[in-house]
Amino acid sequence: MTEIERRKVVVSMPVKGFAFSMEKVNDAVFAQEMIGPGFAAMPSEGVLYAPVDGKIGMLANTLHSIVVTTPEGAEILIHVGIDTVKLCGKYFKAHAEPGNNVERGDKLLEFDYDALVKDGYDITIPVVLINKDEFEICENRYGEKKVGDYVLVIQRKGA
Repeated sequence: MTEIERRKVVVSMPVKGFAFSMEKVNDAVFAQEMIGPGFAAMPSEGVLYAPVDGKIGMLANTLHSIVVTTPEGAEILIHVGIDTVKLCGKYFKAHAEPGNNVERGDKLLEFDYDALVKDGYDITIPVVLINKDEFEICENRYGEKKVGDYVLVIQRKGA
C-alpha cells in the first residue's frame, strides 16, 4: 500500500438502507453542503453503526447526531433525521459517548424508526465530511446497501 493509499478513508454505510446524493436531502443546509459534502442514507431500520474507525468527538445531548474522527483526521458527522433535534432525545438511545474509540460497524445509536415515521419526521441520515477544507471525496457509490458497504472514499486534499 502506498503512502497516498494509506491516506484514503473509506466511509461505509451506517445503516441498512439506500445511499444517495446529498443534493436530494430535504433540508437546504445539507442539500447545499453548507456543513460539508457527503451522502445521505434512507434507513430501513433504527440502528446506527460507525461508518469509520475512529474516536467519538461529539454526541449531541439530544442524541440525534454524532461525530467520529478517523485516525487520519477526517471528521464525519452522522445526523439522524431532519429536525429531530426538536425531540430532545426522545426516541434515541446512545451506545457510545465522546472519547470512546469505535471501529467501523460498532453500534453508535438506536432510534425508534416507527415512532419517528409515525410522528412525521423525515428519517434521512446525512453523513457529512465536516472538515472539507482538509479532505475531499474522491469516489462514491450510491444505491441499496447493507451496514458496512462502502459508499465514499475520501482523502486529504493534495494527496
